[in-house]
Amino acid sequence: MKNRLIHCLILCLLADLSFVGCQTTEEAIIPVTGADAVPIPARVETARSSILEYVGASDQLENPPPVTGWELDITDRRQGEYRFVNGDWFMVIKTANAQQQHEHILLYNHATHTGWSGYVCTDGHVVDASYMP
Repeated sequence: MKNRLIHCLILCLLADLSFVGCQTTEEAIIPVTGADAVPIPARVETARSSILEYVGASDQLENPPPVTGWELDITDRRQGEYRFVNGDWFMVIKTANAQQQHEHILLYNHATHTGWSGYVCTDGHVVDASYMP
């Protein structure tokens, strides 16, 4: 009887832990059906152009990304995150919120495996986090 009670408690504990472990902590994915449905905020556009100008002028990357021709990637978008593509280049801009006061940016080239990451402050100042030459 005592063993049966212990086994039952262990099973309940394991089931409880498995349900807790399955809960997600990521932000919800927002389904997007068309490019017209996703307005790009001015802060995101400003951050994108600032980063492209900064990385192009820094000479840290052999083949810097082009400044024009970027398209919004609407296949899988999370709240507060904007993804852009241009050929082999991929850019993710995570917008500022109450916890972080600046836009985080990742810029990556799939073909050459080069990239840059950093952020843009509210005053427009660009800060390097890392280069991936």
